[in-house]
Amino acid sequence: GCKILLTKLDIYTLEYLLKKNSVCSKEELIFHLTRITKKQISIAYLTVSISRLRKKIFKHTGVNIIKNRSGFGYYISV
Repeated sequence: GCKILLTKLDIYTLEYLLKKNSVCSKEELIFHLTRITKKQISIAYLTVSISRLRKKIFKHTGVNIIKNRSGFGYYISV
């Protein structure tokens, strides 16, 4: 298997989306990540973070598992 270097924020994001098991709004994800990290996270920062996380996963697997439902939020699809 391959190893993907993930930040703590990447791990917290993946864990939450996997546990949620349905579409998660950006606001809900920001609330959760802010609570866990004790740092204020903006929508712009979250968007960039998700984009980078998608690229890391895709680079090693060839699959984009983090999907976006326009107007609703993010979800995991494997």
